[in-house]
Amino acid sequence: MYIQTQDGKATMPCEAIRSEYDDNRKAYVIATFYPDSKQTYKVAHYRNEKQFKGVFRELQENLVSGERKIYYLPPDEESI
Repeated sequence: MYIQTQDGKATMPCEAIRSEYDDNRKAYVIATFYPDSKQTYKVAHYRNEKQFKGVFRELQENLVSGERKIYYLPPDEESI
């Protein structure tokens, strides 16, 4: 599966995902993680916890099911 970054500037392969809370931005961060190279790339941030959980869950489901070839990360509702 591929994932398009939240800003729409890049589309990259997505093998695994992880999340963390960024205290500086006061936002939840979604990152792609590549187990073989141990590299992590931040691809989205959400200030709204409910939106973050929904996007993260949907992304996890798509990784497992393989339904979508490209997953487009929605914008942060609080920055619109």
